[in-house]
Amino acid sequence: MYQDILQILNRNAAWIQWNLLLAFIPLLLSFYLFKPTQVSGLRWLTAFLTGILAALSLPSITSIVKVLLERGSLLYLIFGLLITSGIAGVDSLCFPGRSRSTLWWFGCIVFILFLPNAPYLLTDIIHLIEDIRQTRSIWVLTLFAIPLYMVVLGLGFAAYTVSLVNLSSYLKVQQLSRWIVPSEWTIHLLSAIGICLGRFERFNSWDIFTHPRPVIRQLLAYFTNPYDWLIIGISFLILMGLYSVTKFMINSVAIAHDIKVTQ
Repeated sequence: MYQDILQILNRNAAWIQWNLLLAFIPLLLSFYLFKPTQVSGLRWLTAFLTGILAALSLPSITSIVKVLLERGSLLYLIFGLLITSGIAGVDSLCFPGRSRSTLWWFGCIVFILFLPNAPYLLTDIIHLIEDIRQTRSIWVLTLFAIPLYMVVLGLGFAAYTVSLVNLSSYLKVQQLSRWIVPSEWTIHLLSAIGICLGRFERFNSWDIFTHPRPVIRQLLAYFTNPYDWLIIGISFLILMGLYSVTKFMINSVAIAHDIKVTQ
């Protein structure tokens, strides 16, 4: 039994810590972008866990940074910064009293690029098939493997939901409540596309800077293949449904907590 548990951990530890790190990055960014003045236990817990996961994934992070610092990648990054500066300029013209900085917009773009990694964890359920094939003990599967997957997948989607809840709160503060639903639906669609790019094409969030041409070619290919849009559409509906349920649960817990504190 203990040997089966160790084998499951050995097979899954690497992708669990890496994919959770990628899921927590947009969640942590959402606190600093959309709730910069609010101090909460969840915010500090997210920062703490992200730091631990980053330390465990340091070799992978180092290799990615090296690729990003290559000449071509650096040029694409500079181009991205120029575009971000242009967005910030338009923002300052349209909203002179409440415009956001270039750094804020750059962080927002990074937030959107990394956000699909959170619901992407749902697709890692495929690893459970391998565990079922190789694990001899039904008790290990029932009492350890399946609960482990539920916790990891739940953390990933909770990170996705809280990130969008923070964005919704920001839009309310900015008196842009009418944009909450359109922004949620847009992010669900972008995340569905990102999940397909990651699971089937094996692209990563940073490939837009390191390998932009293959990413753009694949995005253009999606427009000519109805089957791809069927997969994206199903993913969109799943994200929208799970998000609604998870958001309701989070709001219920928050309301119950407020009542308890008030009493």
